Amino acid sequence: MSGVNARAATDSASPNPEDLIRLARSAAVGDLVPGLVHELNNPLLAVLGIVDLLLAEADPAAASHRRLGVVRETAVEMRSLLRAIRDFANGVAGPDGRVDVGAAAMETVALVRRTSSAADVELAVDTPPEPVAATGSRAEIRQALLHLLTNGIAAVGNQGMVTVSVARRTASIAVTIADSGPGVPEGLDGLIFEPFFTTWPGRAGLGLAATRAIAERHGGSVALAAGGDRGAAFVLTLPAAEPGPAE
Repeated sequence: MSGVNARAATDSASPNPEDLIRLARSAAVGDLVPGLVHELNNPLLAVLGIVDLLLAEADPAAASHRRLGVVRETAVEMRSLLRAIRDFANGVAGPDGRVDVGAAAMETVALVRRTSSAADVELAVDTPPEPVAATGSRAEIRQALLHLLTNGIAAVGNQGMVTVSVARRTASIAVTIADSGPGVPEGLDGLIFEPFFTTWPGRAGLGLAATRAIAERHGGSVALAAGGDRGAAFVLTLPAAEPGPAE
């Protein structure tokens, strides 16, 4: 985190956790949208329809057929990316169930990697080979991970590294998201989880607050594990589920 434009809401009334999570979901998606501007195109269905017609008419052995195939593959990938963003934005908490936190982390990193907002940032993920399950909302756990991940990406700016590590402890699962940025300014570690507090102009200041709300709803916690000039590392801890098949 960087900058000196720290601000916090002056109104003593805070939104309830459900409203906070919903507001932060919109803020998280908004953070991703700029990176998608160059990758998404609205008339994809029309493009695919025309390309399919041209493919049917072209000689399969011709170079034009191969080129049209590349165009079609690109359009399909763009549709897939748009669908992933739409599903996250429209996701609802749904009933609690068994969630493989390692798989959720991999999916969230994969989503961010497909956006140009992280094009110059090195993303690394380390998860156990076996499922590590928590009980809760898959959508909310992914949302919390996305907030922490985009927070780390914003901290490193145009270059740097963000690592995501998932580990099983005795009765809990810990997800550590560390960045190589400038770290959290001294004295702010007690404020960064407050709603509407931010050190970045133009940011809503809801991501970390929503992550804390999600963690607490699941019986877990989120904490800053490192600060100062060593970069920042946030640890999301969730109670481990009872043994059984993970979703």
